[in-house]
Amino acid sequence: MDGSYTRFSEKAYWSESYIEASVDDTKMERILELYNWLYSEDGLFTMQFGISGKDYALDTDGNVKLLTPIDDETGLHISTSEIYPFTYAMSYLAAWSGDLLQYQDPAIPQGIRELCTAERDHRVNNWKDPNIDYAIQAIDVPEKQEMAVQFGDDWVRFIADASGEDDRELYEAMKENWDANGYAAAVDAITEKAHELGIG
Repeated sequence: MDGSYTRFSEKAYWSESYIEASVDDTKMERILELYNWLYSEDGLFTMQFGISGKDYALDTDGNVKLLTPIDDETGLHISTSEIYPFTYAMSYLAAWSGDLLQYQDPAIPQGIRELCTAERDHRVNNWKDPNIDYAIQAIDVPEKQEMAVQFGDDWVRFIADASGEDDRELYEAMKENWDANGYAAAVDAITEKAHELGIG
């Protein structure tokens, strides 16, 4: 309303991997070595682009050049996951290589990467960081469990609404329904607990 913007902020992770509890120390050490490699630049680039010198090369500025064959039908480089099928799953095992390397991926047109990079940098430099305290998300209070709200379904209805009604009015009606179904009580209870714990 006042012309200022708050940028989207998210924790550095949102997924997880699980390791069987019965794994012995030797195997666990090897698993962690694999994870460390997958997190490394070499691991990320291998999962995303293939083998250095065979499937891709870096120029003197660090830009990726794909060396993989071109698909005759699409005119695009054949994907790493097609050449090395295991990379499809492994590229998501420890880190999402496609997300982390999206600004370097030559399979994405340069113009789109430049546009996205400029927009990202603009938002980081000019939009307010919400400074989310993720400890608050872990607070469990009975009111949180008692909420009867389907946020996802409501947002889909909001986005797909074709009634012509003003968006603010639609949002206010949606929020009013949330509050009537326990959202406001949960927010109040979590806020109170956060103050009690000295967080937030």
